[in-house]
Amino acid sequence: MKRISINQPYFFPYMLYFRMIRESDIFVILDNVNFQKKGFINRNLIKSYKSEQAFTVPLSKASQNKKIYEISTFNWPEFRSDLRNKICQTLKLSPNFDEALYLFDQVAVLNTTSLLELNKATLEVVCAKFEINSDIVLASEVSNTSSKGQQLILDICEELSATEYINLPGGKNLYSKDKFWRHGVELKFMNQSCLKLPVELEFLRFSSILSAVAYGLKV
Repeated sequence: MKRISINQPYFFPYMLYFRMIRESDIFVILDNVNFQKKGFINRNLIKSYKSEQAFTVPLSKASQNKKIYEISTFNWPEFRSDLRNKICQTLKLSPNFDEALYLFDQVAVLNTTSLLELNKATLEVVCAKFEINSDIVLASEVSNTSSKGQQLILDICEELSATEYINLPGGKNLYSKDKFWRHGVELKFMNQSCLKLPVELEFLRFSSILSAVAYGLKV
């Protein structure tokens, strides 16, 4: 059995995203599809008991006609300083603030204009912290298919000899279990119920993993 998951690269995504990676043998970063504005590729939210801060990584000439791997950041050195200040202001009173800040700092030091490289780095540093050992690969490196949508996912599954495809809950309206079954792949969806959070920390379920780390949650 080979379990894979595939998703667009988010910037320090939420907890369930990392649980999905943990459940997979291979996680494929879907970098060869068109960039989507107003998504979580360059946006997120950090929360504490008392406040929350939304942020957007600034981009240079971003277009939905460009592939994700073609997207560049705008003035990353200045923005990373501003974002670090936001993280400090929001999470400084949390019990594990230093751990969350350390994760961010490992990514912030990167001198790159590539949004893909930054987002990939956020996944790698968090996976390392939680000892998630799944292989992380780029779709652009494992498949040359020109397919789109569900067929693109099926093509990647075939390329990697997947027997099981794991997806986030939002994919339920996009994919057909029957079609995956006909291709020899079992389609499964993650469920938030797999993450048992204390009642008082439920507000962190959909915020950035940085918030979860700051409050000692695990995936």
